[in-house]
Amino acid sequence: RWAALSGDPEDIYKTDAKVRELTPGNTHLHNWLDMARERIAFQGLPARICWVGLGDRHRLGLAFNEMV
Repeated sequence: RWAALSGDPEDIYKTDAKVRELTPGNTHLHNWLDMARERIAFQGLPARICWVGLGDRHRLGLAFNEMV
């Protein structure tokens, strides 16, 4: 789970793009990101939640830190 503390939904969309880049073969996750963007409205701070395995979670966390 991650949130855009800036309050800007574009920041979540940028993290979505980074997730796609770092998990190219995970079509289920990519479909979830598409569905979440289309069907789930942000409430409060823009945020995203999804399940990724330990290795991917580590890589994504490092990549998100670099984005900040």
